Amino acid sequence: MIGILACKKKTPDLPAPEPAVIEVTRVDGNSFIFKNVTPTGGGGSFWNIAGVKTATTNVVKHFFAVKGNYTITLTSNSKGGIATASIIVEVKESQPDYAAGFMLDKIDDFHYRVSVTTPFGVNQRFTYTGASTLFDTLTVDTVYFPIAGEYKIRVDVTSYKDRDTENDPVFDFAERSVTIGSDDASNPDLNNPVFNALTGGLTDADGKTWIISPAANVQGIGAWKRTKLDFSYYAYPDGLLSNPAWANGALSNEFTFVIRGYKFIPKNQNATANWFIGNVKLGMTNVQYADKDFVDPNISSASFKLTKNAFPVDTTRLLGYRLDFNNKAYLGFFQNRLGYEICKISATNDSIWIRQKYNDNEDVFKTSLAEFDDPTKDPNARTMLLVEKK
Repeated sequence: MIGILACKKKTPDLPAPEPAVIEVTRVDGNSFIFKNVTPTGGGGSFWNIAGVKTATTNVVKHFFAVKGNYTITLTSNSKGGIATASIIVEVKESQPDYAAGFMLDKIDDFHYRVSVTTPFGVNQRFTYTGASTLFDTLTVDTVYFPIAGEYKIRVDVTSYKDRDTENDPVFDFAERSVTIGSDDASNPDLNNPVFNALTGGLTDADGKTWIISPAANVQGIGAWKRTKLDFSYYAYPDGLLSNPAWANGALSNEFTFVIRGYKFIPKNQNATANWFIGNVKLGMTNVQYADKDFVDPNISSASFKLTKNAFPVDTTRLLGYRLDFNNKAYLGFFQNRLGYEICKISATNDSIWIRQKYNDNEDVFKTSLAEFDDPTKDPNARTMLLVEKK
């Protein structure tokens, strides 16, 4: 190793990541088992099962309700880095009792009613691209598309064979598109100063692009105070530009918001993972308090939604707008948490304070990872400063 390091090459050759390897076992005509068998490494697995389900275990079982060809993608830790592999499996028969489906009825130019038709469906979630609502869990729902454009409605349905929840769950989804011909002049978002500060409004066709400020002691952990932004608790990390986990991760990304279609568009998929959550959820091996940069496919284009007074704040001191994304998108810092709060916007609309609730009690982390998604259960917050890209 010493001899290699001493070699007089201008640029040292780094070992390429070892290819990820997927082992497939067909259980029956519709069921498969996928296993991460990457020879070395392979301790961390991230599966994308045909866009229907994601998983982080080394072995995943899946039932496909509809015949067709499906792409299975594995991202795995391996010798030399992180590698990705994809395979295609063929399903030759459909199982209509478990296939996702829904009816779509037009109410007026901007409103549609949707209703799930899966016979054995137990749980369902609608996702709307560019709508007033990101998702819902109702069997029957009404959605509002207030701005002209092409939009998608997707329903994800969970079923159980013979309606017995002791059996393995069956996941499936269905999508349909709608066309909205004009803007709804009565849409209150068009004149909302927070929407316009975030996106530039309808006059800015390309939207507004933000970056995370690299200033020291800004993106750190701060105790959650309902009436102010408080950095007296911690100031970590200090000097983000010199921290590779941030400089190569969240700080190397940009985030564009467009009001037409309520679009969130990141520049790339670079992210920074909280050290503890990265270990628990992504199979990382970070030392305590050492965050890590990585590439996350969940940082992709998505719809966003702003909700007034979603968090219990003193609105005379903080704005109290909640910011949510669909497609599990987020602003570059991963801690398995959904939902942000916009706390403050500068008078010139070129900087935004934003915070995301968290709880760093390890017992809570280990007991229920699902609680991360409920900001009302978190006594503290991480705060970031977004600045407009000039």
